[in-house]
Amino acid sequence: MKKFLTILFLSLLLINPLKADDITDFQIEGISVGDSLLDYMSVDQIKKQLKSTTTFHYPKKYRNKKFSSIGVKPRDLKIPKKFEVYDSIGVIIDSNSTNYEIYALEGTLIWKNGDIKDCYKKQTEVANYIQETIDGKLRRNVWFEKERLKKHQLSVKYIDLFAGNRRPFQLVCYDINRNGFKYNSLYVAVDSEVFVKFLEFKSN
Repeated sequence: MKKFLTILFLSLLLINPLKADDITDFQIEGISVGDSLLDYMSVDQIKKQLKSTTTFHYPKKYRNKKFSSIGVKPRDLKIPKKFEVYDSIGVIIDSNSTNYEIYALEGTLIWKNGDIKDCYKKQTEVANYIQETIDGKLRRNVWFEKERLKKHQLSVKYIDLFAGNRRPFQLVCYDINRNGFKYNSLYVAVDSEVFVKFLEFKSN
């Protein structure tokens, strides 16, 4: 049975312990790493999204793979539905594949005119939930990014969860002021081992 990586209803979930490598049992809006995006979107919809200006294409390749991050909205799904937890989700796929396997998922929750402390609180709750759910210890690394902040970013706080040398989970709180519009956002990422290695390769 699939396990839900939710934000608003953590206390309602009863989940059997999972292994750190078994991230396929975590869902973001019903979608899991390892699924085919074809289960949720048509080929035409996927190809249209890949051509969208909002889609991010990673410029370098890892083992002849090129990954693309596409935004998925409720209306894009084969069976349209309202997202229950997140305001938006992103799906990382191998754009050269005909199966469009999902290698990573990203969920974003936004607080308009909110207090960044609310984001920090929810970030900690989700991190605690993941650590309690995983069978085995996950090392937690908490840090603030200061040197590379963009002009509209007031602060960026990371919680990285590691299993050995691998980071399957990352949670990020952003405090944003964009042209006078202030908001906070929590970004939750679930990454496959292949995609994490790609990111490490890309950064070298």
